[in-house]
Amino acid sequence: SREELCSATRELASAVASGDLLPEDVSDALLSNALYTAPASRVDMLIRTSGETRLSDFMLWQTCGGVLAFRDVLWPDFSLLDLARCILLFQRRFHATRFAETRRARPPGGPPAAPAAGGTQ
Repeated sequence: SREELCSATRELASAVASGDLLPEDVSDALLSNALYTAPASRVDMLIRTSGETRLSDFMLWQTCGGVLAFRDVLWPDFSLLDLARCILLFQRRFHATRFAETRRARPPGGPPAAPAAGGTQ
């Protein structure tokens, strides 16, 4: 939520102000670790029921890069078929994302590109 992001930002700003953290050391990883959900693993897919196509300030940072599945069904009526559709959507989007990353990393006819400095694999 926005409150969670503000709280994490205040925590990092306080560490910078006290000299415990250098401004250039502030990173998305540090911000993620300052969030309420830091102990949890990253969100791969978020399913939103009720036909709403917005997050309503819910897990804004954590869902970045994840698959958002919006279903036009109320939660009590969410069925195994709805879950299967969400999983299929996840598989298609995950595959498309991985395929695009692979194409960027491997130029046509050439060897894979070297990873960017500081990047992760």
